[in-house]
Amino acid sequence: MCQIIVCPENLRPTREAFENAFDRNPDGAGFAYVANGEVVIETAIFDFSEFYEAFLKIPLNRKALVHFRLSSAGEKRQAENCHPFFVGDDRSLCFAHNGTMKDFIVQDAPESDTVRFRDQILNPLYAENRDFLRSAPIRKMIDVVGNESKFVFFDKDEKFSIGPYSQAVSIGKTLYCAGQIPLDPANGEIVTGGIQAQTKQVLENLRAVLKANHLMTFENVVKTTVFMVDLGEFAAMNEIYAQAFAEPFPARSTIQVAALPKGARVEIEAVAVSE
Repeated sequence: MCQIIVCPENLRPTREAFENAFDRNPDGAGFAYVANGEVVIETAIFDFSEFYEAFLKIPLNRKALVHFRLSSAGEKRQAENCHPFFVGDDRSLCFAHNGTMKDFIVQDAPESDTVRFRDQILNPLYAENRDFLRSAPIRKMIDVVGNESKFVFFDKDEKFSIGPYSQAVSIGKTLYCAGQIPLDPANGEIVTGGIQAQTKQVLENLRAVLKANHLMTFENVVKTTVFMVDLGEFAAMNEIYAQAFAEPFPARSTIQVAALPKGARVEIEAVAVSE
């Protein structure tokens, strides 16, 4: 899975965090920032030192959108498939994507699914209405057509448009982690074995997200939200949950819901803060 990092003004991830993200997503790095009233993109960088040296040239008081690519469609390490991408041709808006859009994958095609989504969906929308992101129905349509992928848009006014899209988004030292369900990363299926097995897998998935962002651990977590389809399983879930966290425990909310994606019985999201 690719990684997106949102950098506010006057705050930057550490070199170590950037390098870890680069190593885990080696198919091209890139970033966007604003200069002289337009979006500037530097992309298709395949050497970490080159990436970091270029990134440090962005003034600290400017915001930036960073993307590290891990190819799931299209040619690997191909410049045209590296993020961020402009929307339209006036250098006013760009975006980065994390996920797989199966409806836009063409077997053995050099273009990635993101490139096809840009050309077939985003560019026509932008040509019709440059403020299309302000429309809630259009944003919902992008979410649905994009197969619930993760997008971050960034415009010439240094405004980020972040939907419920990313595995994790960094804002300064705070990391907002999307809810994790008990998917086995080896096959993309829900693990078997009941609520305790599912809770254990959810925590492993959350641990991987934290590690991929600023090398965080559960010690950095300050707040979690647990979603369950049956609060009657709370004690069994909590037994596994308690093994992951040490005192002082993060604040927690637990909510019973009607259903979770793919029939999962538990989902956990988290907020973490780096040192």
